[in-house]
Amino acid sequence: SISSLEQLTGKEIRNIYFETEDPFKIKTMSFDPIARLKFFTSLGARRVQINYRQPPLGKDRGWADNLFLMMLPHPKTGTEAPEAVLKEELVEFLKAFYQGLEVPEADFRATMGKEIDKKAKDAEDGRQHVPLDTMSEVSDFSISDVSVLTHFRMTGCSFKREEKSIEPNACPVFESYECDLMDYSHQPRHRRPFRTFHIQSFKNVILHLPKFYSYMSEGYAFFRLSEKDNLNVDISVNCSTRGKAVDIDERYVISLVIRPAEGSAFQELSLIKLITIFGSRQENYSPYPDNGLSVTLPDGKTLSLYDFLSQCIAGFADGLTGTPEFLDCGTGSTELELSSLFRNGESRRLFQSYEEFTSEVFPDNREGLAEKDSDYPEDSDWNKTLCGILLGIFDYRRMNSAEIYDTIKPMVKRQSSFMTLCRGHLLKLSYDQDPERIDNTFISPYILIPSTALAYNEIILNECYSRLSGIKESDTNTSSRHYFEKIKKKTVELQRIEYCLQGEYIPNCFNYESEKEIFDTGETKRGMREKFSELMRLVEMGKFDIESRKVRYTMFTDTIQNCILAVLAILQVLTAVTGSIRWLFWAGIGFTILFFIKVAYNKLKS
Repeated sequence: SISSLEQLTGKEIRNIYFETEDPFKIKTMSFDPIARLKFFTSLGARRVQINYRQPPLGKDRGWADNLFLMMLPHPKTGTEAPEAVLKEELVEFLKAFYQGLEVPEADFRATMGKEIDKKAKDAEDGRQHVPLDTMSEVSDFSISDVSVLTHFRMTGCSFKREEKSIEPNACPVFESYECDLMDYSHQPRHRRPFRTFHIQSFKNVILHLPKFYSYMSEGYAFFRLSEKDNLNVDISVNCSTRGKAVDIDERYVISLVIRPAEGSAFQELSLIKLITIFGSRQENYSPYPDNGLSVTLPDGKTLSLYDFLSQCIAGFADGLTGTPEFLDCGTGSTELELSSLFRNGESRRLFQSYEEFTSEVFPDNREGLAEKDSDYPEDSDWNKTLCGILLGIFDYRRMNSAEIYDTIKPMVKRQSSFMTLCRGHLLKLSYDQDPERIDNTFISPYILIPSTALAYNEIILNECYSRLSGIKESDTNTSSRHYFEKIKKKTVELQRIEYCLQGEYIPNCFNYESEKEIFDTGETKRGMREKFSELMRLVEMGKFDIESRKVRYTMFTDTIQNCILAVLAILQVLTAVTGSIRWLFWAGIGFTILFFIKVAYNKLKS
């Protein structure tokens, strides 16, 4: 067809444009728009990175903004499309297209001209180009030993653990770890600030990731087709609560752990999706369809993630009351074994030792470096990928060595492992260590337990802020009838907030330095200490306001009392002066009463 067109016109065809549906914006589908995108991208098609609008194709048609403008590579170049298209060529094509549909040039400038000007970039040849997006996801690495932990708050129900052992409220999985991790004063079960119970574990579960997604980076929207949307995983579900037993407190933190099933591995982009969905989030990530994750159990039953969690809770609980509801806490941890890291298509480990890894990440361990280079790690593919995993970002390939070094700063270092915490995401990297993960939790309890304590404390702080917001809303009613009710309600709410902060906020109760460091650094990095101090300050201000209101009420009652005494005094004077002139007596009384009613009303209103 192209050859025939070139012979017919006597001109060489440079670019081939076409339109296809944006899955996020299409409402009615006669076919799968994602399957169509996969087909075109397999031919090398790329999306022109502009917010495209199609002109009306007829008098009874309107403008369409639910399409991608795509470009196919010329057959002479194979499937290798260029990285960008010349701005002048794109403008020339679209202007002709709009003119062919009888769209005035002024409308073209208003719709597409300004958009193209905004997205065009200067290139080395001195001309402006508009970037092209491949839309194809390409992973570089596979990791077979990695665990992702995320927290959910469970509300709307309460339950009591079925008694199956002589010791009540003892979890065989976490009992010894809690006793070991917590310091002496918190080791007795009845004095532990929170308890964790293993609910259930599942192996060889299919986790369904989004087939298509978008994310924002530096003002640009990028769209990607998932390379792998079905992962073979193991899943562990655990529940933590404050108090002696699972049914003491209404605050439940569900810890969900996901790791590759035996014989499987995660690509780095699949791992970033999990971390982005559950924990660290820097970019505006939008999965399609936006209905959350789903899992297929070994029995073939497919459930949404929340239905899956509800089923686990119902199977564990004895006398479940209410319907569980889950809220993603937005916090998580990742444990990664470096010896299981391979470059795709290679059978050799990426790093042969922990020293080889650290020499690439931490420049102080490398020899023969110039002094100017010794401060920064290498701009290697893996270092950038590691930052993407830690930060939960998809455009990690643009990072430089200074950004890498700022991101990967060890918090706790050991002989063959280290931990780092960035933006609330805890990451542990180790090399050929004896696994602390146990078969039920799939992640080290030495990470899960302190991480859960931080998640619980964030729930406490968010609850306190919510209660304060409720106090402010109730204070907007200026009716004097509710004056005493507001004082009483505010006093009770402030007492509850103070009790939560002083009595329920979990202290740093850990015995070992690693867990203490995780807790302290987590509080600092997530701004929890500042929130705690701010809440205490607001509570004190609230108490002061209540005392001020009480003083104002006392002043008001004193004013009323003084008014009554003044009226009585005036009555006595009028009685003595007027004698038998009763009309003057009653007139004086009336004016006096009206005057003091106005004084009292103004005082009450203030």
